[in-house]
Amino acid sequence: IANAAVIYNPTISFYKDGKYSATLTMQRAEINLDNYNVIGFGNCVVKTADGQVLKTTDIHYDSKNNKVYSNKGVQIQRASEFLEGASFEADTSLKNIVIYKQSIVINDAGNNSI
Repeated sequence: IANAAVIYNPTISFYKDGKYSATLTMQRAEINLDNYNVIGFGNCVVKTADGQVLKTTDIHYDSKNNKVYSNKGVQIQRASEFLEGASFEADTSLKNIVIYKQSIVINDAGNNSI
């Protein structure tokens, strides 16, 4: 990236219609100063207002479309399930998400029988 800034341990907060929706943290980010797209490296974590947690090693943020994506492995923890996949694309609140080559573990706290 020709016109870029490198930031270490940044935190990016996302808002939708003026309301907080999620936070993205990572070890290092390259920010394109022309379009504000971000490429994050190392321990990338998205935590949403409704309690979802997404983890991946590298992440891209598309500021024009307000989307995050990665072609690296991804893990998502929700209240009742744990998802893993080879890659993903999503809006920043993780409301609309596509996980490629996914597996799901459903946590049924009320039923411990197998």
